[in-house]
Amino acid sequence: MRRLLQPLLLVLLGSALHAQGVPPPLGERFLVPILTQPTAGAFGSLWQSELWIYNDNEEPANVGLGPIVPPKSTIAYIGQRPSNEIPAGVMHALFGQAARLSFNLRVRDLSRQAETLGTEIPVVRESEFLTEKMTLLNVPTDERFRPMLRVYRFLAFLEPPGTVRLRFYRIGVTPDVLLSEQTLALAGSGIGYAQLASFPPEVLNETAVRIDLELLTPMQFWAFVSVTNNATQHVTIITPQ
Repeated sequence: MRRLLQPLLLVLLGSALHAQGVPPPLGERFLVPILTQPTAGAFGSLWQSELWIYNDNEEPANVGLGPIVPPKSTIAYIGQRPSNEIPAGVMHALFGQAARLSFNLRVRDLSRQAETLGTEIPVVRESEFLTEKMTLLNVPTDERFRPMLRVYRFLAFLEPPGTVRLRFYRIGVTPDVLLSEQTLALAGSGIGYAQLASFPPEVLNETAVRIDLELLTPMQFWAFVSVTNNATQHVTIITPQ
């Protein structure tokens, strides 16, 4: 009986780890920051993600989202939704294959698809995650736009999601002036995630601000700000550079 139970437990543990976003042995993870089926937004907008993957390897690549990507081929995941409540996804690839995978992730407003092809969102390799302070520059805060800050981290099995401190600075003066600060707690499993759609009132009279993200929990993380124009629904992406 013990000999029969041990393989079963290994299979169950492997399935649990995969569900928690843990990469396969010798593998690399990729963050898909927005992965969603058509979702209603403000001002009549209807948002959908389109993820395209090209596999330049000589063998098929299993990235963990759905169908295996054939060699020398491009496939699309359009209108997919992750199984959890976080509007993001995790892909995996063996290290020997990861370098030869290419991606294009776009988010478009279907209600205005005749006006734009959408906005490109980075697919982020685990090696591009940061372990120290992150700075996002020139983030608009006036009432013409809807800014949204999103923060991500990969989580190991049963690992707590973590917390970051946000500091907002006035720019265009010397030196930059601290206007406000607050903490932001991540949540989730597999992916730790937090978002901030309502910026502090102290920054709303500014044209644009600098946002610093400082870790209160040791971790690797990544973040970006989407800025949506209230009139056109055009989206601008601000990433760490």
